Amino acid sequence: MPRFKGDLKAAASLYHTILLKVPAHKGALNNLGAIHLQNGDWHAAAKHLEEAVTRDAQNADAWNNLGVACLETGDARRAFSCFETALKAKPRDSDIHTNLGAAHRALGDLAAARVSHQKALSLDPACAKAYNNLAWS
Repeated sequence: MPRFKGDLKAAASLYHTILLKVPAHKGALNNLGAIHLQNGDWHAAAKHLEEAVTRDAQNADAWNNLGVACLETGDARRAFSCFETALKAKPRDSDIHTNLGAAHRALGDLAAARVSHQKALSLDPACAKAYNNLAWS
């Protein structure tokens, strides 16, 4: 597979080409969703990531990415559910714990948010995102 060295437009084009040939390609769906996340296109990200988790319900990265898209579109309850599902597959992932904390915060449960961010820091003491989110919780 070619390397694009940060060229998200070229990578997205490749994933679209793959999906034209294999519409259910799990990796292309997740990666295209992740590119849309990086570009701030939350609804497009959610569309591809919903399909990715439908195709592979154990894909923690896709569930986590879908949760981020849901948070960004204001659906904190769905985001919370996505992060919980992701943690079932990857319970020691500090990024997922941090994102779960953000969902708790969005739902108004600051105590649970702090617990999630502290869990992330116990797993990865260098997790800057957890420190930042902890300060806001």
